[in-house]
Formats: sequence, structure tokens, C-alpha cells
Amino acid sequence: MFRHQKIQNLDDFFKNLSDRGTCQDIYFYRINGYTEEIEQFIWKYYETARRRGVVIEGKIPNPDEKNLSYYGEIMGMDFVLSQEFISTSLEKWLPRMKVHQRKNVADSIYNSLSSLRREGKNDNMLRNAYIKFMCWLYYKFERIVNLLGEEEIPKILYEGEISRYELMLISILANAGCDVVLLQYHGDKKYLELDPKSALSDELQIQSLKRTEITGQERYMGPGAENALSGSEMKAFPAEFNLKWLREQIQREMNAERLYGKKPELLNCTNAWISGKGLDDIRTPVMNRRLEGKSDGAVNETLNGTSDPKLFYNCFLLINGVEDKLTYLNELYQFGQELKAAGRPVVIVNGRIQPPSPEEIAGIRRQNYRNTDELLMNLSENIHYASEPELQRLMVKAFVDIMKEEASHPDMNLNKLTGKAVYLLCWLKRYQVQLFQAWKMPEISCFIYMAGNGLAGSGSTESRVSGSGNEAEGLFLKMLSRLPTDVLILNPDRNHKVEFGEVPEKLQENFRKNLQDKMLYELNFEESLSVKEFPEEMQDKATSLLLEGGHEYDRNQVIALVMKYFEINYEKFVQTCDFAHLLDDYHRILANLNQPVRVIDGDRSFEGICRGIDEKGELLVEKQDKEVVKVSAGEVSVRGLYSYV
Repeated sequence: MFRHQKIQNLDDFFKNLSDRGTCQDIYFYRINGYTEEIEQFIWKYYETARRRGVVIEGKIPNPDEKNLSYYGEIMGMDFVLSQEFISTSLEKWLPRMKVHQRKNVADSIYNSLSSLRREGKNDNMLRNAYIKFMCWLYYKFERIVNLLGEEEIPKILYEGEISRYELMLISILANAGCDVVLLQYHGDKKYLELDPKSALSDELQIQSLKRTEITGQERYMGPGAENALSGSEMKAFPAEFNLKWLREQIQREMNAERLYGKKPELLNCTNAWISGKGLDDIRTPVMNRRLEGKSDGAVNETLNGTSDPKLFYNCFLLINGVEDKLTYLNELYQFGQELKAAGRPVVIVNGRIQPPSPEEIAGIRRQNYRNTDELLMNLSENIHYASEPELQRLMVKAFVDIMKEEASHPDMNLNKLTGKAVYLLCWLKRYQVQLFQAWKMPEISCFIYMAGNGLAGSGSTESRVSGSGNEAEGLFLKMLSRLPTDVLILNPDRNHKVEFGEVPEKLQENFRKNLQDKMLYELNFEESLSVKEFPEEMQDKATSLLLEGGHEYDRNQVIALVMKYFEINYEKFVQTCDFAHLLDDYHRILANLNQPVRVIDGDRSFEGICRGIDEKGELLVEKQDKEVVKVSAGEVSVRGLYSYV
């Protein structure tokens, strides 16, 4: 017969027989407490037992009259307490058993019944116990009796408080070559009444075990290993934990696998790393992004200032209003230039994301759907990124996650959901080449949305009916935020109106509704500025007081204000008869400060970096050799600003 041995790690249960010591080792353990690692183990053991073993939830039913009648018809009711009689009976009753299996079972039954006789049980009691064992073997364990002691050891998983005769039979099977796990949610008290010295099984003590990595998951290994875990003490099982709950979890996992396919190994760490400084966070080089002792919700752990290679660090940011109306456009222009200089792919959308064309919509394969899962499984097949499978998996997950959340809304139906999903897929196909061409971890692109009618408006009648349009734009931005790209939404005009006549308060309400997302970080400034497009080329940004202020101004008042501030600045000038007291204000709004410039002075020209002006008003240009040249006259061109390319 087989020997009961102690495990060195939880994964020992899944070793083949030839990998276990002397090839005669089985494991019989009872689990009385809970850790996350134990839950993972039970999950795996449960799936193994379903495939190659027996799962018992509650008591093993006693043989009924029909069972006993059939047994009597086949075997008769005779009984002799001898190994030969039991072995001969097993050969007839369970003919699929091999010789060595039958011998081990017969010997173990004989030993168990002999122990009952020593306790004073009479022959009739022994016969009843024997028949009960035989019926249980046939009706409950017949699928594994011919697997006992094989290379891949069969499993028994028992849930609940085991009875004495159940324990005896399961011990019989264990002795014949079967692993056993008892799940005892209410502790060990009842079991120890049957087996006071734990002679038949071992209690799992996770505290003495240590961590190892098996099949991509962290597990525990036995004494003698290094790096013992702290905080691994077992606690009571959660109230909801049982095998039924576990099956539901498994079913959800299976459903998820059907929806998502192979899950990505990478996770998004969105905004958890940022400082809250708006554009500066997006400027942060990818290699400098990390969690500074913050808890990351994606992985639920503190990384203490390190970058996790399984995370990509991106930003999802909405900026309402402007901090400084005078410098806003210049700041945006410089920001855009910095992104491009860093080699980051950038997509800029002004006003709204243009709806998919008929050709784009026709390119999305779809059909009629009976339910949401069928819709998502079919439509996600439109997502392709062959050069980087991990990115494709991220795209699929982001799409499915966003659409599942949208499907949960009470007023959502399959037609509306299909319309929104098609819009998202069309836009993803439209922009993915620009955002992710030749993408490699940990690169982060940038999608800039200069908000206008798109998110703030309620959309056309057609879009409201179809469920696409403005709401879909918000969904698309949220989907992008789950991918390796920074998503920046700029809403500088807090007072704008759209063609349907919504008032500013309604627009802001629509904004928040269409962008509602727990991961979105929002910055708010009181000042408002009418800006329709992101300033990629400053020469095209001529404006007016009407555009900037949103209303008409009295010309006389404007002239009076100009003269007022001219006088203020003149008073500063006459103090020193130079620009010393005006330099800070001037540099604050200087468009070409720290930008590449070309200076043309007659026949002479050179390039450098603008470092501002000095007290005399001369332009300071730093050449490549670090020499700073003062320019008092000539033509100055700025790259990207005044046609310098």
C-alpha cells in the first residue's frame, strides 16, 4: 500500500508519482484556514479533481434500497472478513480494476474492518460496513478505482465535516494510491473527534511554508527554503467561500477567456504616478515615470519608487479653463513641439472626432447578436495589430472592458451598443497607426483632444437615436486611456455654445457625463479662452478681443486701458532708462523663449537658441558653441513659428 507523506510545497500535490520520493507517496491533508495562496491552490486542485478524481460536496449519500437491491442481485449478501474474499468480490464488482489496485484496496478494506472488530463491532455490523463501502466504491468512486496508483495520481476533494465511515473509505482509497484534500470551513474540532492523533491525515500549516513560483503564480514551498513570507498566517475562510462559489468564479473566468482571448501580461498604471501638474506630467519622459511610494490600484501593491516592467505608465487628463490667457497658446505650442522633439507619436483632434465614414463603417465585420457576450466576442475580432500581439491583447481588453461597462446601463440595448462599438472600432483603426506604429514597451504616445462640440454637446438627433456620436467620443477617449498613450483633453472655453443652443452649465454637465471615469484626473481653472484649434503653427493664430473674451468691447475703453498700462510700464522704464524692470513680464509672454531661431543680419545669418533680451532690449541668442550673441537689428525667424523650418 501507499505511504502518507508530508508536502514540501503546495505544488507537490500536482507532481506525478515518479517525481515523489520512492514512488509510493500520497498526500492526505485537511485545510482549516484561508489565505489567497490557499484559494489559488484549491482552485487548481478542484479543477484537477473534476478532470481526474472525485469532488464531494456535503455527505456521501448512504446506499438506498435500489442500490442495495442491485448489489444483492450481483454479489449476494454473504460476507467473510478475509483478504481473499474481499479481493474476489472486488474482481466481480469492479472488474476494471487492475490486479495491484485490487490488492491494495482489498488489503486496506480488510485493515479498516479489522480495526472495527477490535473495537467490538459484531459480524453483522462489519457486514453492513463492508456493503456500504462496496456500494460507495461503485456508485461514487467507480470513475477512479482503475486510476489508483497510476503515474498521474487521482484526486479526492471533500467539502464539509466528514463522518467516520466516510473517512474510513477515503482513507482506504488514499492507501491504494489517491491524494485527498478535506476542506473544513469550521475548523478541526469535529475531525479530531474521529482521528485524535491525526494518524490518517495531516493538517495544512501554511506558516511553515515559503514562496516559490510555479506556472506563473506565486506559491509556497517547504522548510529549508529562503525568503520566508511575512503576513502569511491563515485566517478563517470568507463567509461566501465554498465550492459552489468557486465554480461560479471558474465560470466567470471561462466566460472572460472567451471574451478576451489570451489576457495581456501588461497592465496600465494610469495617473497613479502623476504629480498633478498637468502638462508637466505628460512631458515627463517615459523612463522617468514611476510610483513614488504610492499604492498602485492596478497591482494593489506599493512599488516604492520603482518601475514595474509589467506596467506602462500613462496619463488621462482633463484641463478645464486656462491658467493664464496671455500665455496659454504659447504654452500649448511649446508643449506640442517638445512632444515631437522627444520623438513621441502625437495625434491632435480639434473640436470633435469626425464620425466614421461609410467606408470605415463598412470595414467593420458584424452580424446580428443575441446577447452582449456574443456581440463583444464577434466585434473584437476586428481588432488587429499583428506586429505586436501584446498590444493587440491590450486593445481587445480595453474595448471589451469599456463596452461591458456601457452594456450595464439600464437603458442600453443591443442596437445602441452595436452602434457605439462600431464607432470605437472605426476610430481605433483610424488612429492606431499614428499612435502605435512600431510600438515597443514602454513607449507612450499622446492623443490630444481640443474639446469643442464633441464632448460638450448632446449631439445630433441621429446620434442620439443611434447611441453613437458624442457619447461614443467619451467612450473612445476612455478606451484609449487603457492603452499605452497619454490622453489629454483640453477644454479652455468654459462658456462656449454649440449649434443646439445649450447653455454653458448644460455643456459642462454633458462634459462630465460623457467623460465619467474613475481614472480621469481633472484640473480646473477659472479663466476661459475661446480656442478652436491646438496651436501647431503660431502664424495661423491671429485672434480678436471678441474671440478671446466672448463678447464685444467698447473701443474707447480698450484705448483707455492700453494707455493706462503703457503709463505704468513707462514709469518702470524711466527709473533706469532701460528694460531692467520689465524683463520678467516680457520673458513670461515671449513666444520664442528657449526656442531655436535663425538670425538674418544683412548677408550674415546664423542659428541658435533664443535666451530672451537684455536690459537694452537686445536679443540674446546662444549659438551651438555656447557663445551668447547680442542682436540689436535684423530679421529673426523661429522654427515652426515664423516659417523657419
